[in-house]
Amino acid sequence: MLNLFRQIKDGDFDVRKLLQSFFSRDRQSSQSSESWRRSRDLPPEIKQHARRAIQDLSPPPPFLETVREELDEAIQDWLDQPLEASNSLIVASNPVEAIARILQFSVEEWQPQSQIPIRHLGWTQRPSDPANLQAKLLAQLGRGLPLATKQQREIVVIPNLSWCFLRCAEGLEGIEYLRKAIVAERSRFWVIGCGTLAWNYLDLVCKIAAYYPLHCSLPQLNGEQLQAWLTPVVEEMGIDFGFLQKQAEESERESAMQEYFERLAAVSGGSSRVAVHLFMRSLVFQPSEEETDKKDEKDKKGEKESEDGTILAKNPRLPDLPNLSSDAHYLLYSLLLHGDMTLPHLADSLGDDEATVQHLVQNLRSTDTIEKQGEWLRVTPFHYPRLRNELDGNNFLMAEDNN
Repeated sequence: MLNLFRQIKDGDFDVRKLLQSFFSRDRQSSQSSESWRRSRDLPPEIKQHARRAIQDLSPPPPFLETVREELDEAIQDWLDQPLEASNSLIVASNPVEAIARILQFSVEEWQPQSQIPIRHLGWTQRPSDPANLQAKLLAQLGRGLPLATKQQREIVVIPNLSWCFLRCAEGLEGIEYLRKAIVAERSRFWVIGCGTLAWNYLDLVCKIAAYYPLHCSLPQLNGEQLQAWLTPVVEEMGIDFGFLQKQAEESERESAMQEYFERLAAVSGGSSRVAVHLFMRSLVFQPSEEETDKKDEKDKKGEKESEDGTILAKNPRLPDLPNLSSDAHYLLYSLLLHGDMTLPHLADSLGDDEATVQHLVQNLRSTDTIEKQGEWLRVTPFHYPRLRNELDGNNFLMAEDNN
């Protein structure tokens, strides 16, 4: 509009071209509105395919590079100064990030220059009996030799510290074991993943930060990094970001994609886990015009609807939080503190009976505030940014997340 005023002022404009431009935009707006009217949720088969494609991705390269660089520096300091340097590295993430998977990928493709053996804590979740955590850790990691005994150097990887404790009676014994082990065994270097919320809680009740002074945090991902990471999925699925510019130049369509991912980075806070959930929520399916015309006929015949069409990406946005009670706040805080939990563990952490907790879980699942996979419950990642702010505003101990 400003350019138009300048052209009129300067006497440099063509009325015919101006009208053509106006009606072209009007047609484009009408076409885009029609496109959205014809669009619908992704068919189940396409949605499942998109989820598998995302699951096949390695964690974002900036995460892996950060961990490897920090490991190289920390390990070298420990080798150079075995009695003075820190013999541990805490890799911190926000509570919904897949820290165990990120740490696994980081270490798998990394080897210290000195070829030190690496021992992984072979857990994929918290053991079923939280009162037995210390014994289970000792069975897998314990060497039981005195400090004076010369031992072979070893790197120990604990994918997620949240699996080693539960906020209940005797639930911190695993943390006590690890706290003593790091002091007693200088021949070992410990690499430990942990959510920021769990770390703050453990430091409050156990002063754990004094024993693990070396930290690194996963970086926030920007739009360019998210775009590079998700490009294999975009290309495989043929996702269209510039559907409003069907006749536009390629550079303009690329600009639409860049703007999408910049927006995705902003609303997700740079978290990969939040971003992929918002990414999936933003995708819709636009059947071809031919298939749209045939839909009623296929419905009458009971035939399966065709999947001939285009996947469109609409503007990513955070969903609104439902109204949450104080009981819901405590339950969601416990899930953020511990990560994935079973119903019995969740009830133990809250100090309530399972029937009471089950009722609240069902209510929260009905609003998509929490999700369930198998027996494991977790906060739905796309709710995390707003949930974090709500809990912080209700005086819960929330950490400042870098991502």
